[in-house]
Amino acid sequence: MSTAIKCLPYFTGHLLAILAVSNLFLGDGQFGRAAVLILVFGAIFDHVAGGRRSWLLFGSDVHVERNTHAFIAISSAFVLLVCILLSMYFIYLSNGVIFDAKLLLCSSLIGSLSVATGHELVHSQRLFDRLVGIILMTVCGCPLFVIEHYSGHHKNIGKAVDPATAGYGVSFFQYFPEYVTRCVLDSYELAKVKRSHGRKRSWGLAAPGFLLLLCCMLLGWVIALFLVGVNGAGFLVGIAASSNVFLALANYIQHYGLSRRQKGGRWEPIGPSHSWDSYHPFSNWLLLNLPLHSEHHVGFRRQLAGPLPGLCSPVLPSGYLVMIWLPIIPQLWMRVMHRTIGYYWAKLESDGDFSHEGM
Repeated sequence: MSTAIKCLPYFTGHLLAILAVSNLFLGDGQFGRAAVLILVFGAIFDHVAGGRRSWLLFGSDVHVERNTHAFIAISSAFVLLVCILLSMYFIYLSNGVIFDAKLLLCSSLIGSLSVATGHELVHSQRLFDRLVGIILMTVCGCPLFVIEHYSGHHKNIGKAVDPATAGYGVSFFQYFPEYVTRCVLDSYELAKVKRSHGRKRSWGLAAPGFLLLLCCMLLGWVIALFLVGVNGAGFLVGIAASSNVFLALANYIQHYGLSRRQKGGRWEPIGPSHSWDSYHPFSNWLLLNLPLHSEHHVGFRRQLAGPLPGLCSPVLPSGYLVMIWLPIIPQLWMRVMHRTIGYYWAKLESDGDFSHEGM
């Protein structure tokens, strides 16, 4: 399959955001129904198609990785930011429109897609991409992500101190309040540590960065309140709520029940076994390869067309569009995931690479 053909499905998020905003201005809801139908089709397609690594854009060479995928992420960010402005304009024209199903769909889609796009951009090596990612994450209500995720989660993945790693048997409703609280506290502590070290980091964020990002987010809400009204600020709050819930769900799914072992007082290196992967195509197209999570953490040489030899990551039984609903019913989530974890443990034990000790 050619690179051009592989690229096209990655614009699905652009299409959904445009449909959600068009649903506000035009018609009687048919654009919103079209967006929902696309998501339902995608969930079914993921489950039926299974893992299709060959359909995904990894980058057969460095040019594809650094340019094609970066263009998709940047264009997605600009589409989402324009959609937010157009939605605010719709609320302004509507003179006190009630936060109805149309706005709920729009804020939920924009919030979820912004998390995936912002995550991709803040990890870019290009300064412009990182700045756009920080702006997008701040507008969508996740400003502290750029501090805690990069400086905390990527170092502490699989440890008890990592707020994003959910322990085995912990339900999402137990996980979520602790995750939010610890992310805020960890972001503040990490910002203080950066400043106390007295040296410039790649992000250029010292302790004031913690307050700066929060103030920028709150300032945006205040400006929306004065220019558009209560419903304008409420729309931004709705985007922030959907973004943070989606971010928590994604982290819960990506690291549930997987931990790093400690031997001889030292933690084992971060490896593929500490994150769940999903090769289901539609979820990866929609979320810009966010479901390929072990590859993201391990820093695979993504120009390779296949996995590195000798490495094995656990794989989710379905795509994100299916899995993201399961934590709402803890018994169903644990039944599915504990069985999947059991299969993975058995496979590693048969290969002689794993023991239950420390998990």
